[in-house]
Amino acid sequence: EVITGYLYWLTKAMVKNVNLEDGDSWDGPIKKMVDPLTDKIIISNSKIIKSVALGEATCDVGGGFYPMNCTEDTYLGCGKAFGLISCSKTSGDCPAFFQGDASAKDDKVSGGVVFFIAIVILFVCLAGLVTVLQKLLLGMSTRVVYKATDINGYLAI
Repeated sequence: EVITGYLYWLTKAMVKNVNLEDGDSWDGPIKKMVDPLTDKIIISNSKIIKSVALGEATCDVGGGFYPMNCTEDTYLGCGKAFGLISCSKTSGDCPAFFQGDASAKDDKVSGGVVFFIAIVILFVCLAGLVTVLQKLLLGMSTRVVYKATDINGYLAI
């Protein structure tokens, strides 16, 4: 790196057309792919999280967020007032786990179900990754990897 400056030139080539202003943030490609999917499942209400953290409101009935009085399950149909699970401001659609007449307990149960589903998906993906890596590294490729990494200890240091 000191001699060639490889990382500097590589980074400069990657971000040459990026024009960020003060206060702008960069959203990575993974976030751009995953966010639309998660918005269809559940959207957390950041207002209630901030209000509860500051001690200005509670999640209980009469705490400022419950009961919700939604005429229909859309952003405008709820009067822009939500509990723990809210609707999308941009599209106006509500996620799958949103209920217009939900209580705080209902929203907490929905959040727990989504968390459980996420953990199951995470474990399935991890098991799949381990299985694929195990299949790739068994047999002939194991000997190739062993020979490629079998170097003198002094040289390895």
